[in-house]
Amino acid sequence: MSKRQQNEKKPRIIELKKSDSSKLVTVHRMNIQIHPDRIEINAPEINENIEGATLTKYYYNEKGKLKRDYSISNPTLKIDENQLIEEYGIVYCCDTNTIETEIEGINCSVGVAYKIENIDGINYIAQPYYIMFWLWKKEGINIERYSWAKVINYIINKEEKKESICMIVDSDFDELDAINAQQQPIAESFYIPKASKLVYASADRGNSWMNTVIKKCDKLSSKYLKEIYPPMELLHELNIKEEFIYLGKEFPPDRLVFAEEK
Repeated sequence: MSKRQQNEKKPRIIELKKSDSSKLVTVHRMNIQIHPDRIEINAPEINENIEGATLTKYYYNEKGKLKRDYSISNPTLKIDENQLIEEYGIVYCCDTNTIETEIEGINCSVGVAYKIENIDGINYIAQPYYIMFWLWKKEGINIERYSWAKVINYIINKEEKKESICMIVDSDFDELDAINAQQQPIAESFYIPKASKLVYASADRGNSWMNTVIKKCDKLSSKYLKEIYPPMELLHELNIKEEFIYLGKEFPPDRLVFAEEK
């Protein structure tokens, strides 16, 4: 895959223009990677979703006048994954997979969360952290986001960490800015804690450690999903009166069964 890198060493003025807004950002260092299918921008001062935007770079000439250099349409913001570890110390990752059960309209899902820690300033360790079993039938429910909320709530209670939580996810990319700004809940009335962040990484492509860990979540979630088999009587009970049944456990789970716990 061919790519070109461009580094900006002097301060530049970047205009981020979307359909409904425009803002100017002073950037001291910017890295551009041009791929066949996308253009990635890495600039510490730009920390928002720029998909769908037009990025225009300006510079000051010898007379001090602002001049346009070039524009890039629809770039992708490249996250500095090492900076995430430095900023948050611990980063979490979550992915959920779903299958249909024998009863029409009822789904079975398994969500898996990993915990990523920097162990010596250079290397990191990623370990399974939490597992969630779901039986659900509620129409329109986004089970991925319910899993995010459960993991964050577990972190808050177990680690006594009420803010500054960072978690890598692989869905709802267009909604992450609003969630991170607390403009919309993750699920129902549960909002992301203060100074926290959900960061997108794909399990289908990319070779950063973020992509690697989200793949691990996906693989382990799929493994447990194949191994569990919810009791038929529980499915019938769910079909009659409940919207969903939930069970969360620390790793490693002692047994792969459902209990009547919501």
